[in-house]
Amino acid sequence: MVDETGRLYDWLAQTRRVGQRLGLETISLLFERLGNPQAGMPFIHVAGTNGKGSVCAMVESVLRAGGYHTGFFSSPHLVSVRERFRVDGRPIASMVMASLLREMIPVVEAMEKSTGYGPSYFEITTGLAALCFAREHCDVVLWETGLGGRLDATNAVTPLISVITNIAMDHSEYLGSTLTEIAAEKAGIIKPGIPVVSGETGPEASAVLHSRALANSAPFSGVETLGRVHAIGGDWSGQRLRVEGTVWGDFDFDCPLVGLHQRENFRVALGVLAQLKAMGWMIERSHLLQGLAAVTWPGRLHLFRREPLLVLDGAHNPAACRILAGTLDELPVSGGWTMIFGAMRDKATEAMLGDLVPYASRFLLVPVLGMSERSQVPSVLHAQLDGLGFSGEVLEFGGVEEALEFAETRTWPILVVGSLYLVGEALAALGWGERDPVGSPG
Repeated sequence: MVDETGRLYDWLAQTRRVGQRLGLETISLLFERLGNPQAGMPFIHVAGTNGKGSVCAMVESVLRAGGYHTGFFSSPHLVSVRERFRVDGRPIASMVMASLLREMIPVVEAMEKSTGYGPSYFEITTGLAALCFAREHCDVVLWETGLGGRLDATNAVTPLISVITNIAMDHSEYLGSTLTEIAAEKAGIIKPGIPVVSGETGPEASAVLHSRALANSAPFSGVETLGRVHAIGGDWSGQRLRVEGTVWGDFDFDCPLVGLHQRENFRVALGVLAQLKAMGWMIERSHLLQGLAAVTWPGRLHLFRREPLLVLDGAHNPAACRILAGTLDELPVSGGWTMIFGAMRDKATEAMLGDLVPYASRFLLVPVLGMSERSQVPSVLHAQLDGLGFSGEVLEFGGVEEALEFAETRTWPILVVGSLYLVGEALAALGWGERDPVGSPG
């Protein structure tokens, strides 16, 4: 006999074989078959190359501090798929997940029978999220795109606000080979009359976003309207920030999220919250201070341990690695970092490594085992480091758990970086979070 809950999770996992699919036809049909749970739900739809999850986490935490009942759909997850579906800041319970899957499976099977193909893993999880938050009667849902925007499954909703954090080169095989092309895909979430908040500063991408907003009569709040944020202190446990020029006045607060980029992400979050306040939502300065002091976003400059220092960061493209480098400049360590690095084969790994080399004393190179079909092999990464002239120690391991076991016998400061999937595998090896059940003979 196979454990029933494990069988349900196994069913979801095997749908990954469908592969990546862009377009709104399938998700629209899935929503329809589910009874359109997304209809009328108050979404805040967030796209962008980097910072989407952080902005969502900040906004969600502040709204929850203000007494709102929140939903938050994000991807990818780190250890448990239930992390994708948060209600009031917590992943949904396993029994709730199992109940949603029982409802989803016959719908997907009927679609496969009638159309000849089924929805992808991401489309199914998008449907599960809408179903979950409708059942929970959430006051507001933070709705993070998976890939791009225009053809992403999350775009089959009508939001309260459309948010675009920033534009950088990533996923070029799907989104385009220039910033203008990528911006056009992200701008696809802009809808007629729906306010837009953007943190993008580059002239090319900004012009695309402004043009799309203008064509849709969508009020646009750019970075110049989002207030000013700068650090007045901080370490690996968080930073103290000073905020100026907002509808809540000027104030200082402690933010547990580390990094230069979180200051920019916070400006975007402030813009979203200010837009909600202008719409009549009750968001006071006390809610900001309470929510931001409590915000968490695991796997992003995640301080796992102070002594010896262990940090995990999901930087997975050159833009994110450059941002990480700025934080490493601000918070240097003695003797350099031992970097456990693994990444996807479709990423610009040589450019990523080039940004990290100045801060590393050694690299421990690993494959991302859970994404073996996409993972770059360590020998290729090793050759790239040789080409970059890295003179420190370079070792190859069979996986992140093996690399951690080796590194943790020393007292080196350790940084796990290169992929959120890698960070998830590291956190699982370190005993963080709750793993999903799997079907097994019993």
